[in-house]
Amino acid sequence: MQALAVLSLLASADLATTPLANAAADADVQTVLKRLDASIELRDVTAVIETGDGVSMRVDYDIPLGHVVMLARVGEDGTGAARLTLDRRVLVEQEFVGGEVVAESTAFGDLTDEEAHLLAASVYQVWDHDVVLAVLPGTEGFLCKFAAGLSGLAIAAGVIAGCEWGTAGLGTPACVGLGSQVGAQTGAIVHHKCEGAQN
Repeated sequence: MQALAVLSLLASADLATTPLANAAADADVQTVLKRLDASIELRDVTAVIETGDGVSMRVDYDIPLGHVVMLARVGEDGTGAARLTLDRRVLVEQEFVGGEVVAESTAFGDLTDEEAHLLAASVYQVWDHDVVLAVLPGTEGFLCKFAAGLSGLAIAAGVIAGCEWGTAGLGTPACVGLGSQVGAQTGAIVHHKCEGAQN
């Protein structure tokens, strides 16, 4: 079964503003969130947070697809970068100035829909891992913002890629809308998990 094949039920762009289409979109978001939560194998999870002149966070783990690293380095002035790599290929990157995102990019083009889903699900689930939860308490509060931003962007890119491949180009705007909604919701969930671990 295709990882995100259910997304073929997306409403057409012409129906995107109707109440029925909004309800369908909400149902699709909930379906994708459930799929992201379906357990996957995360191996050799490590997490390190260092403070000094700034903050750096590194979370890395293995999934059947390869070695994933999420890395954020931010100076005291809020300038820095965050990136997600798969086997050293940069798939997601954000740049910050003053703690705000000034540039971001994704590169999921070489992944199949199933691979995009697996990577997105791993990013969603790793924040619940005991090793990761153990290092979050006592860290800088803004670290949760960076974790949420990087995760939300990665998950949105994965959902958009899976949607476009799984629906054979049914509608890029619909896929972007769905990915953006899922990314925003999962980013908020990651932020909540991170802050919950700190309290």
